[in-house]
Amino acid sequence: MEELIKLMDGAILKIEQDKDYEGGCATCDYGSKYVNKVIVKLTRYMVKTELSQKHEYILSNDDMMKLFISNLDMIKKMTEKQFTKWFVEKMKEFEKDLDYEVTKIKGKKDGM
Repeated sequence: MEELIKLMDGAILKIEQDKDYEGGCATCDYGSKYVNKVIVKLTRYMVKTELSQKHEYILSNDDMMKLFISNLDMIKKMTEKQFTKWFVEKMKEFEKDLDYEVTKIKGKKDGM
């Protein structure tokens, strides 16, 4: 798989985004939820985040592009473990009660 961004001990291989809508009341739409799902696949780790709010999506594609481009030089100096922590913290800036999961990909040697 091609590398999107080279890191100190690996790489970001893929960034996936998806949006979902969970409807609320059929009459007034109370309880509806707009959900952003972001998955970042690295050489040894995978970070899954889910951000949601009531009236609109939290993240746009532009927001994600700005996040990566404006921090590109710093990201390239990170290890995969540092990147996962940084990315989760950045997503928490968008939503305080962030639902996230960081998993280590089995079978990959950890050089940390």
